Amino acid sequence: MDNLHQYDILDTPSEAAFDDLSHLAAQICGAPIAMISLVDSTRQWFKSKIGLDVSETPRDLSICAHAILQADVLVVEDIQQDHRFFDNPSVTSAPNIQFYAGAPLVTVEGYAIGTLCVLDQVPRQLQPAQVEAIQALARQVVTQLELRRNLTDFKRALEQRHQVEQALRESEDRYRQQAIQLQQALDFEAMLKRITDKVRDSLDKNQILQTAIEELALVLGMNSCNAALYELKQGTSTICYEYTTALSVSQGRVAQMADSPEIYRQLLQGQYFQFCSILPSSARGQTASLACPILDDQGVLGDLWLINHQDYVFKPLEIRLVQQVANQCAIAIRQARLYQASQAQVEELEKLNRLKDDFLSTVSHELRTPMSNIKLAIHMLKLDMLGSPGSKQERNSRQPTHVARRQHYLNILQAECARETELINNLLDLQRLEAAAYPISLALIHLDDWLVATLEPFQLRISERQQVLEVESPTTSIISGPENLGRILAELMNNACKYTPAGGKIALRVTHGPGSPRAVTTFILSNETEIPPAELPRIFEKFYRVPTADPWKQGGTGLGLTLVKKLVEQLQGSIQVTSGRGKTIFTIQLPQQVLEEDCAG
Repeated sequence: MDNLHQYDILDTPSEAAFDDLSHLAAQICGAPIAMISLVDSTRQWFKSKIGLDVSETPRDLSICAHAILQADVLVVEDIQQDHRFFDNPSVTSAPNIQFYAGAPLVTVEGYAIGTLCVLDQVPRQLQPAQVEAIQALARQVVTQLELRRNLTDFKRALEQRHQVEQALRESEDRYRQQAIQLQQALDFEAMLKRITDKVRDSLDKNQILQTAIEELALVLGMNSCNAALYELKQGTSTICYEYTTALSVSQGRVAQMADSPEIYRQLLQGQYFQFCSILPSSARGQTASLACPILDDQGVLGDLWLINHQDYVFKPLEIRLVQQVANQCAIAIRQARLYQASQAQVEELEKLNRLKDDFLSTVSHELRTPMSNIKLAIHMLKLDMLGSPGSKQERNSRQPTHVARRQHYLNILQAECARETELINNLLDLQRLEAAAYPISLALIHLDDWLVATLEPFQLRISERQQVLEVESPTTSIISGPENLGRILAELMNNACKYTPAGGKIALRVTHGPGSPRAVTTFILSNETEIPPAELPRIFEKFYRVPTADPWKQGGTGLGLTLVKKLVEQLQGSIQVTSGRGKTIFTIQLPQQVLEEDCAG
C-alpha cells in the first residue's frame, strides 16, 4: 500500500496516456471492456476504464485483487466455471462479466499495485501473442506511472526549489532590510553620540539647539526642522533655531500657546505626536510633521519639530532617535542655564567684593583724612604752647597772635571731630537701614510748623551765602516719623545749600492729596545747579560725590543721598531726581497709608 501511495495517483482525473494504453489493450484482445485497476486496502480504483461506467469497486469483490498475487497474467476463460468468481455480483448482474485477463502492474520496487485487464461478456480464449501484448502494455503502464511519479517529484522538487528560492529571496530581503536597519541604527547611534558630545561641551543654548537641528535634518533628510523654548509664565513658545529648504523662515517667531491648545497640551504632558496637515500652507504646502517635547525630570523646556513631505511616515526608530536627541538637549540646556546662573552669581559676588573693597578703601580714606588734620592741629598746638625764645615784653606782644592761632587749631579739631562723628553715625545708620533695624517712631506732624523748625538751622547759612529759600506747604497734618522725615529733608537741604551758588534759589514745595490707591504726600526740592547726565545715575551710590560741583568747598561723607534713598524706601515711598536747564529737582512721594501705620524696622 505504501508503494502505491508513493505514486500519488489515487482519485486523480483521467489522463490520455493511460486511456491510450487501455484502448490499445481492448483492441489487441478484441474485448469490449479494458481498464487500469489500482488495488488499495479496501477498494480497487480505476485510473482508466473503457466500456465501464463505475470508477471503483470493493476490494473483496475484485478479481484484480487475485491477479496481483501471481507473477503471470491471470486468464479466466469462463468465469461461470471458476469457483472463485462465479457468484461475483459483476458476474451475476451488470456488467455480466464472463471472461477476464489481467496482467499485474509490478513497480520497480517489485510490488504489484494493480492490473491492466480486459473483460468480455462471453467466454473466450486469448492467443499467446495477445497475452504477451497485455504483459507489454502492463509494463508500459508501470513506465507511465514511473514517468508520472518522476514528473510529480520533479514538479514538487521544482516547487520546493521555487519555495526555497522565494524563501532565500525573502530571507535576503529581510537580511538586507535588517542590514539597512542595523546600519541606520549605527548611523543614528553615531549621530546621537556626536550630538551628545557637542551639546554637552556647549554652554550656549542657541548653539545646543542649532547642533541638534542640523544633525537631525541632515541624517533624517527632513525638509525642515526647528527647535523652540518655552516661557511658561508668559505662555509663549519662541523658535530659537530653524533648518529649512523652503523660502519661509520661522526663526525668532513667538507663538502663543493659547492659540493652539491641542498641540501644546500634549507637548506639556511630555507626549510626542505626528500628523499630516489637512490644509496646505502657503510656504510648504501639505506636510507631515513630528513634534517632540524637550523635557527632563523637572519639566518641559521646549519642543523639536521635524517636517517632511505629506506622504512621509516617521518610523519608530526615527521617533526614538528624536526623543533621545530631545533628552540630550534638555540635559544640555539645564546645564547651560545652571552655568549661566552660577556665572551670574560669581559676577554678583565679584561685584559685591569690588564694592566691599571700594567701600573699605573709601571708608579708610574718609576716616584717615580727618585724623590727619586732627594730628596736625594737635602738633601745631603743642608747638605753639612751647612758645619761642625772647624777652617777656616780646612774648607779651605776640600773645594775641598765639590766641588766634590756637583758636584756629581748635576750630580745625572741632570741625574734623564733627566730620568724623558724622561719618561714623552715617555708616551706622546705613548699616541699620540695610539690616531693616532702623526704628520709626510715628507722631502727628503739623507740616507748616514742622517745616519752620526743620529749616531753621539752614537759614543762617543761606543768608551768609546770599541764597534764596522759597517754601510752599499746605496747612495740614500727617502722621510720620519726625526724626526720619527730618533726616531726609536735612540731607537734601544740606546738599542744596552745598551745591547752589551765591544768589541761587532753593525751592521746597509740599503737597498732600489723593492718590491711587492711597493719599500721597509729595516733597519737591529744587536748586539752581545741574548734575551732568553721566553722573546722574550714580548719585545714590555710597561715597559718590559729583566732581567739581561744590562751589563752597564744604566737603562731605558721600553717604547723604544713600541714606535719603534708604529712609524713603523704609517708608515705602519713592524718590526721583531730574536735572537739566540749570536745575536739579528731587521728588519724594510717601503714600498716606504707610504714614498711618506704626512700623519699626
